[in-house]
Amino acid sequence: MFSLATKISMSVGGLIAGYCLKWTDFTAGSDAVQTPESIWKVCALTFVVGPLASLAALALISRYPVNKAFIENIRHHLDLEK
Repeated sequence: MFSLATKISMSVGGLIAGYCLKWTDFTAGSDAVQTPESIWKVCALTFVVGPLASLAALALISRYPVNKAFIENIRHHLDLEK
């Protein structure tokens, strides 16, 4: 299941990255020359996407109830099962 989830997330990430590069008018190829507007769009996109991804991760992590009491409770239950 982990392998499937990893492959799906990589595929979706690649799809989104491809559309983002298309939006920035990025030109592919070893001899391609990027326009100043394209370079500015790529820089702006990477400057904005990083913090947005961090905020989205923070929103997901904040709902995850792991704290010291939670860990101690798990350890207590594991000790009882032995």
